[in-house]
Amino acid sequence: IPKGESEGSEFSVILNDFLKRERFYSRFNTAKRAGVCRGDWVFHITADPLQLEGARVSLTSVDPASYFPVYDEDDLDSRIGVRLVEQIMDPDDDQKTIVKILEYGYQDGKVWREENFWETEGWNNPEEATLLRNTIPLAFLDDRITQLPVYHFKNGEWDGEPFGSSELRGLERVFEAINQSASDEDLALALTGLGVYATDAGRPVDDNGNEVDWEVYPGAVLEVPGATMFKRVEGISSVTPVQDHIDMLKESVYDASGTSDIALGNIDTNVAESGIALAIKFLPMQAK
Repeated sequence: IPKGESEGSEFSVILNDFLKRERFYSRFNTAKRAGVCRGDWVFHITADPLQLEGARVSLTSVDPASYFPVYDEDDLDSRIGVRLVEQIMDPDDDQKTIVKILEYGYQDGKVWREENFWETEGWNNPEEATLLRNTIPLAFLDDRITQLPVYHFKNGEWDGEPFGSSELRGLERVFEAINQSASDEDLALALTGLGVYATDAGRPVDDNGNEVDWEVYPGAVLEVPGATMFKRVEGISSVTPVQDHIDMLKESVYDASGTSDIALGNIDTNVAESGIALAIKFLPMQAK
């Protein structure tokens, strides 16, 4: 219940209807989960005056890659504008890609909005940008709207940084190493089954003296003129070292990301451990 409002008040009813209609809590949790991976998540609040009163406001999740904040040059912590940039197909030419920019800003304590279509080339350079057409003329929003209706949430915020930090930053190389190790293990097992052969003879030739591929298959009898050696190369006898290496890489990821055994659901039932100890291990992951 909002501060100063009683349960069942008009404002409380309207707010609760909005949260339910826009599935705010589920959408916020979804956006937060994506934002933890991306580093940021952004919400855009819009309104349609043609809808019925009490159902005009909508909430939209915005790709952080399309979010371009504008800061005060004298105070980098003060956001004075927002540009939402999106590449779209030109409505008049389905073979042409253009840039749509929806922009918000402040002027004389009021919030204004404008939308334009721009040529893709040089859209972010004022000296080179080419305006195609104005789709929403510059106009002020309702006087009751005093904040930019674009809300930016940062994950792992650092002082002075305009964007957040992904929980996965720095772990991508470890993920690649795990994938590569698993691929190497698969290849080693395949070669162990198919076999690798070695000989000191040259490649076989056909009746015309042209080199051809070896044909090695069950029941075949190979004649290798001039060869002193033709044998099957022994492959690996155990994949345990490879799997131990993969487990080591996985443990490194868990340690670096603060992912405990409790968070993974791995609990040793043979060891007694207090609920407080389990909570201490799990709460950091739950907080993230």
